[in-house]
Order: sequence, then structure tokens, then C-alpha cells
Amino acid sequence: MIPVALQVEQLPLTLLVGCDVPEVLQANGYDLPELMQVARLPDGFLVRTGKDEFLLQSSKPLVANLPSCWTYPRVDQAFVLQGEHWREVMAYICHMDMGQVKTDDWLMMSVAGVNAWARVLEEGLLLGCDPSLGEYLHHTLNETVNRVNEKFIK
Repeated sequence: MIPVALQVEQLPLTLLVGCDVPEVLQANGYDLPELMQVARLPDGFLVRTGKDEFLLQSSKPLVANLPSCWTYPRVDQAFVLQGEHWREVMAYICHMDMGQVKTDDWLMMSVAGVNAWARVLEEGLLLGCDPSLGEYLHHTLNETVNRVNEKFIK
């Protein structure tokens, strides 16, 4: 078994902004998480990134028919790190102590100099960034995963 695996993900993301967003989400059947918290969905997640700002990862259509609810599709580059030693990979390229995080924690951080968001999974980390920096971050993650895997596969 490989100690750490890296996978590129394609996620349908929607940024929702505006004072009517909480009402729109509730009308669409979503439970609202607290600020900087994640709500699990059957096909994704909903995170509250601000008082009236949410990031939604779901394939379910959203009906947003109130005037102060703006929706923007996001095309973030996303990665999944999985395996027993994913925290060690992050220790090489991120200042945060990943030993303290738990499943469904939402993080905003710098990873190899790239502003990124992350959701802690049961056995790994979902990591996203602006697509303009995706190739660089993918290369850096891949190199770091290889380094960690070489350390444990000897």
C-alpha cells in the first residue's frame, strides 16, 4: 500500500454571496453551518465562509430567486491527499499543524506559497486553490508526495 496518494478532483463549486443567501439555502433544503464550518451533503458539502457567503459543492440544482443572492460558478483546482502519511506531506509545504485537525474542519491557509482552502476528510485532505496556480501546486504536491512515499517504502 502506498503511504500517500494524490488525486486531482473535478468539483462543481458555487460561491453564493448576499444577504438573502441563508434564506435561499434554507428554501432549497440545506441546513446552514456555523461560520467556517462544513455541513456534509449526500454529494458534497456546504461551508459558510462569511456571514452571508457560502461555498457549495453539489450537483443538486439550486433555485436562487431572491434579489440579494448572487451565485458564481467556481472552477478551483482541487486535490485529494489520502493515506496514512498525508499530514507529513503537508508538514513539508504548509505552516499549519495538521496533527490538530479533525474530520470536516475547514481551513484557509498557504500551501507552498499558494492561498488555499481545505476540508479535512475522514482519511485525508481535500485541497483547493485558484486554477491559475493549480499546475504549480499539483507539481509541488506530486514532488512532496513522492518524497514522503520514498521515505516509507524503502
